[in-house]
Amino acid sequence: MKRHELICTRSDSSSGISSPSPSVSVSCINLSNSVVEATENIMELHTSYSTDELCEFLHKSFPEIPAEMRSPIVVAATTAAQRAAVLHSVYCANFQSADPSK
Repeated sequence: MKRHELICTRSDSSSGISSPSPSVSVSCINLSNSVVEATENIMELHTSYSTDELCEFLHKSFPEIPAEMRSPIVVAATTAAQRAAVLHSVYCANFQSADPSK
């Protein structure tokens, strides 16, 4: 189990089943909201381009996000942005194509 999963669940010792506790669920929701907001901010940040700079941005702007999650968030956000840019280019190049397979 990953560390952030440990933060989000607790084990019921009598049944051995993991379930979120009410107070932990709220913190997981808050962390999830922070990750979404951080990802959106990274995609709008046009002054920093290196992983180190973007991780430092997360550290300063979203201190509630654990250090070990910052780099994966940066990689995911930048990969998503690159993929969206490629798909946009493909769409623009084929928008008025007579070829029905495009």
